[in-house]
Amino acid sequence: MTPEEENEQKEILSVAHHDFEKGLNRHAFFKIHDHSIGEDLVQDTFMKTWKYFVRGGKIEMMKAFLYHVLNNLIVDQYRKNKTSSYDALLEKMPSRYFLIRKMLEMLWTEKMLCCSSSNCRKNTEK
Repeated sequence: MTPEEENEQKEILSVAHHDFEKGLNRHAFFKIHDHSIGEDLVQDTFMKTWKYFVRGGKIEMMKAFLYHVLNNLIVDQYRKNKTSSYDALLEKMPSRYFLIRKMLEMLWTEKMLCCSSSNCRKNTEK
């Protein structure tokens, strides 16, 4: 890439950043509900766009391209959160064995209380 092409691409990306950054941030916040993560995703969007330029990529519609990259990053963020929240849920949940054991203990205790009462003894003696 020649220095002239690099300067032209820097100018294109600077103008795109100026024109679309606020809208991209609003879109990211609407989807993610976190300003700091949304801003990080927008910055990653521009970094990925710059890398695409450096590899020789051509962009015909900058706004559409930026939103496409941002939406892909948002999907990645959802996947990342889904996995971590599922793992956290599994860590908090007791195992099935533990739950079954507790239920059996409760039933056994209830049966013992019932049988220790005088009504239960009378009913079982008949």
